[in-house]
Amino acid sequence: MERTMHRLIIHITDNDKFDKLVELDGLQPYAEALHNAIGDTTNRTACRNNRLLFFDKNDKALDFETIYRICGAIQILFGDGLVWDIVEDTDEQADASLLLNYKQ
Repeated sequence: MERTMHRLIIHITDNDKFDKLVELDGLQPYAEALHNAIGDTTNRTACRNNRLLFFDKNDKALDFETIYRICGAIQILFGDGLVWDIVEDTDEQADASLLLNYKQ
């Protein structure tokens, strides 16, 4: 069975000083790609309330294996402080949005 590699764009923001679109293409480990994109811009020890929203886009179905891999990569970088959900399609150009230090 051939394994498909999803090409995804994640919008990472802390709504303060960091705002970046990151492309994940499956050719590079997700944790490595996210680390390279985020770098030392954020203080990772302070990232405790992260929220990851996957946008349910009609033209790009996400499988749970891909969602699991992305969530695992984010937890490698930031620890256990991650809540994720799948939400209705929006006008966002990204496939997912990672909100760092999200406060409810």
